[in-house]
Amino acid sequence: MTRQSARTSLSPHGAAVQSLATGWLAAVADAPEVRAAGGDLACSPVGLWLTLTATAAGADGETAAELRDVLGTA
Repeated sequence: MTRQSARTSLSPHGAAVQSLATGWLAAVADAPEVRAAGGDLACSPVGLWLTLTATAAGADGETAAELRDVLGTA
């Protein structure tokens, strides 16, 4: 598998992580604390997705639905 084909054939979960990361990183990168630090930021979108997925597994009702929507697993 070439690098290019690996990028275009994401699993449904891979696409969900990528979608979450795109929105989350844009919001975090614009945070005043990050800008004050000169833009230095270390984070793990996969870690965020896994943490929210574990939280969603224990959630009920509207909260569960909102988390599934954010996670791209609705």
